[in-house]
Amino acid sequence: MQQPISQILEQAVTHHREGRIAEAEALYRAVLEADPGNAAANHLLGVISYQAGNLPAAIDLISKALQQQPDYAEAHNNLGLAFYDSRRFDEAEASYGRALKLRPDYVEALGNLGTLLKRTGRIEAGEKTYRRALELQPDNARGHNNLGTLLTSARRFEEAEQSYRRALELDPAYDEAHSNLLLTMTYMPERTPADLLDEARRYGTRVTAGLTPHQNYDNSRDPERRLRVGFVSADLNRHPVGYFLESVFENLARGNPNGEKLELFIYATSGKEDDLTEKFRSCVSRWRNVTLVPNVKLADEIAAEGIDILVDLAGHTAHNRLPLFARKPAPVQITWLGFGGTTGLDAMDYMLCDRWVIPPEDESHFAEKPWRLPDSFVCFTPPDSEMVVEPPPVLKNGHITFGCFNNVSKIGDEAFSCWAEILKSVPGSKLFLKARALADAPVQQRIGNLFSSHGVEAERLMLEGFTDSPAKHLEAYNRVDVALDPFPYSGGTITVEALWMGVPVLTLKGDRYTAHIGESLLHTMGLDEWIADSRQDYVAKAAAFTSDVDALTALRDDLRGRLLASPLCDAPRFARDLEDAFRGMWRAWCESQI
Repeated sequence: MQQPISQILEQAVTHHREGRIAEAEALYRAVLEADPGNAAANHLLGVISYQAGNLPAAIDLISKALQQQPDYAEAHNNLGLAFYDSRRFDEAEASYGRALKLRPDYVEALGNLGTLLKRTGRIEAGEKTYRRALELQPDNARGHNNLGTLLTSARRFEEAEQSYRRALELDPAYDEAHSNLLLTMTYMPERTPADLLDEARRYGTRVTAGLTPHQNYDNSRDPERRLRVGFVSADLNRHPVGYFLESVFENLARGNPNGEKLELFIYATSGKEDDLTEKFRSCVSRWRNVTLVPNVKLADEIAAEGIDILVDLAGHTAHNRLPLFARKPAPVQITWLGFGGTTGLDAMDYMLCDRWVIPPEDESHFAEKPWRLPDSFVCFTPPDSEMVVEPPPVLKNGHITFGCFNNVSKIGDEAFSCWAEILKSVPGSKLFLKARALADAPVQQRIGNLFSSHGVEAERLMLEGFTDSPAKHLEAYNRVDVALDPFPYSGGTITVEALWMGVPVLTLKGDRYTAHIGESLLHTMGLDEWIADSRQDYVAKAAAFTSDVDALTALRDDLRGRLLASPLCDAPRFARDLEDAFRGMWRAWCESQI
């Protein structure tokens, strides 16, 4: 080795920082050949493994670095990240703690610890940790964004909005903070669909400023040829998006009855992978982890690969790549599934939906053109679990138990007020709320105070934190007689899981996409009578449906079968409808090029 190791390592770090990962990895390995005990090279190779989603290798390499250099604070912090993504939360917390013991002012480690505390339901402790980081670096835009996400999870929306806007003041190009602001606004009933569109348009204007979107495509204009369809997502794993797409991708990979098959590509925007990820990987022609690929480079590569239709599965949620879509790397671009609202991008051609989530009168809420599937806009993959549907708990409890397992951010103050009316109108009834934030005592106290202000005693509430065990999560539905869909933001996965466990769901007709989701699911199930037209009707239906225990029992026995027989679980049918939608969009583009 002619160059000093320090120079080679410096070169490797530069390559790594600039996204030239193969070159960086080769140089890190060259350093280790010459100096096997080099802690920095082992650590940074571990970081590359982490970024690529290879968590076991990341843990092994970073642990080796720490054996060589136990006081390596950055390595402890990054080992914590690998443990966190492996859901080994106790070990992650210990790693962050070691990093902070070595460097008490380590702002990045404080931020990561705050995220872990939020994820495990310790909202108050997480807030203190985030605020400590901001005391050390008051002008840290990321710190303000992190605090905003925590405040959103605790239903403190106005404070969250202030945090996001402060992050954007400090860094006007902070795409993640702007997306988080838009997501938080969907939880705020006082923000009208026009408000949401205006803010999304501001996002779109900002991210497209100075860009020259692709305009000339080499794609063949043949409207009937085999199509290349790319999907951009961080969530093709055990995540709601993954659950709604698992069986769809399996059927898309098989092709339609005529033997035609789409050529499927996946561009993964995070390294998070699990057993479900492997199922998706087996269905596609090409899988790429593009976590570290800059948008400008990725847009050129997607165009060069001849992708005809590019599908965004994130919207304004975590790890989205909407600035990539702003560059228009594919002739046809679609947003679907991940976010209940407009992206605000002129370059996004369509929003995939159904006639209930975007009725004709709501089309003005979107920058995109709605493309309606004939049944539901989603297709659910039933859980592998053989969880038995038990008789309604009222039979053994002697009282009705209402329930909601949705994120508390989705539950507006009006919903809590409405649910208090329901409890007062159904004597002896109780309300079982289960959500991650409810593991935190201050959040529980605030929810309890809301009900108390409406005359509902604390003993009528059952408040529990969320469980990461899918089996225990599903089992909890056996403690619920009737599920209450929240508003202004309806449940999605939670609603279908309740129906699968035999629990009927009562929803309220809404005025925007996020408030229409429950309507779509119940219409598709043929449960129109469980959709209330008004708040008064919502209360009246809750009282009426729970007054006839025999009818409730019969419905509970029937619901799983009805769900499985409905279009919500008919993956072959949904895949054909999706292929038809893609073909229709492609034909429209080809016609526009004549």
